[in-house]
Amino acid sequence: MKQSLVIVSLLLCFLATQAFAQTPENIVGKWQDKENPEKQVVFSLEKNGYYIGKVINDKNNPPRNGFVVFRDLMWEKTSQQFAGRVYPPEKDGTEEFKTQIRLVNQNLLECKVKVFLFSRTVQFVRIP
Repeated sequence: MKQSLVIVSLLLCFLATQAFAQTPENIVGKWQDKENPEKQVVFSLEKNGYYIGKVINDKNNPPRNGFVVFRDLMWEKTSQQFAGRVYPPEKDGTEEFKTQIRLVNQNLLECKVKVFLFSRTVQFVRIP
């Protein structure tokens, strides 16, 4: 009896960890900067298989709406994250940096931007 209880418990734990399987499609949708909610981006899949992220709802600078800040995001199966490039809108697309995006869970992602030896991580939360 104890053995079957242990097996059932392990099975339930396994299923719970697989409830949010990391798949590239989970990035699609609207997200906002956790610390700066007025900074919002929408991620979508392009025809070439890459994902992109565009600025949305920029009330302070409406011409930036639609500006592609994340480009060439490709899902890496081994690391379970995206790798690509980020173009800060403040620089009007004149500078690009390497970025890695990790889906922490269904409603939280972390974007790590690397500039030479330095890096910065920004968290985004899903907009319902």
